[in-house]
Amino acid sequence: MSERPYVLAISGFDPSGGAGVLADIKTMETLDVQGLAVLTARTVQTEEKFYSCQWERASQMFANIKILADRYEIAAVKIGIMPSAVPLMRLIRYLHELLPKVPLVIDPIMRPTGADYAFIGTITMNFLKILQPTDVIAPNTIEYRALFAPLFRPGEYPLDTNLLITGGHDGIGTKFVTDTLYTPEGKYDLRMPRVAGHKHGTGCIYTSAIASHLAMGRNLLEACQMAQSYVASYIASSETLLGRHHV
Repeated sequence: MSERPYVLAISGFDPSGGAGVLADIKTMETLDVQGLAVLTARTVQTEEKFYSCQWERASQMFANIKILADRYEIAAVKIGIMPSAVPLMRLIRYLHELLPKVPLVIDPIMRPTGADYAFIGTITMNFLKILQPTDVIAPNTIEYRALFAPLFRPGEYPLDTNLLITGGHDGIGTKFVTDTLYTPEGKYDLRMPRVAGHKHGTGCIYTSAIASHLAMGRNLLEACQMAQSYVASYIASSETLLGRHHV
């Protein structure tokens, strides 16, 4: 058994390696945790274009999760691309039963760049109420406006769980990026200088980094701050859409 904490990535396979489980595992290895992976989908894509997506059977996905959970002491879970809110809720409930108190970091991917696929359905209050106090859901601003904003008045998140809104898509050309973390204890603005450029898979990398830092025993605010810094370094690492993982 590894001395490093185990983190489980449940997400899609991107053959370019820039997003999905390959990016998750690269991030986890760089941050010195042991990454485990279960596929939700097999995609046909490059870093520039998404062509198609074939979803994994739920029975296969759950069987793989169970085998890993029985063998390894999983310290955190990252969830990536899923077809809709209903199977995502089923997955979250299953993980809560199988791995009670293990934090889930959820990346609600609404539409990959260039994809015909789109997340079906909307996030509802019933969905949010199944989340545990240790969980965090992390939409970017575009995903938040489409999936969450109708549920709350601006500046509110009145639930006993955590929401991180990543702000990299807002204010392009401005000097700073602000990510906003809502927790039961309060609201935190995570502000840092904007790094020039754009990369494929930053949402996957951000949430994998959060899960990794949580597994290392850091609190959620620290995990989000450190993950934000990791993504900034990744964006600055090359001039292409595929960056380099380093700390």
